[in-house]
Amino acid sequence: MSEQQFVVAQRGDLRREMVGATAQETPTAPKVLVDTLYDLRNEHRVADYVFLPTSAVKDLPRPTMPRSIPITTRTMRASRRRNIAASPRCSFRSPTSPPG
Repeated sequence: MSEQQFVVAQRGDLRREMVGATAQETPTAPKVLVDTLYDLRNEHRVADYVFLPTSAVKDLPRPTMPRSIPITTRTMRASRRRNIAASPRCSFRSPTSPPG
């Protein structure tokens, strides 16, 4: 066996030992957690639906339109003033040169 083959074999053994030790030292998950994860992974959902033909629906009220507010220059300016007053001011800094 050459030195290179020995090093490769030792690396393989070391990896197997590390994985085996990790698997042995890992605690077992609590049964409640295992059951919950199993239930979530194997969950099945059922959807029920009912089909109503259009002819079965009668006497529906007419749809009503929401009351609209006319948009004018005056309302736009008032809205802008409210938004400016409500927003925080940004602080602007002047550019500075790096120390040096």
